[in-house]
Amino acid sequence: MNISKAARTALIPIENTIKNQPVEYGVGISNSGKFLGSVVGNASSIGVGTPGFLFNKDCTIFTHNHPGGSLFYQLLIFVPL
Repeated sequence: MNISKAARTALIPIENTIKNQPVEYGVGISNSGKFLGSVVGNASSIGVGTPGFLFNKDCTIFTHNHPGGSLFYQLLIFVPL
């Protein structure tokens, strides 16, 4: 995966903070590493349809944890419309 050094630097502390949480967290950042917003779900999911930051044209990186023993690291890159 090809992301900027600034984005990777921003992701490390975010992922270290959310990886062992008992509920699912989602965090959006820009490729320049700017924090754009977060959403908190429950033990099995988050609702990504409502947070406005996901529709920000600068939100190119969305990361989230998977509590309860499933795989943690999922980095999703998407292009906002």
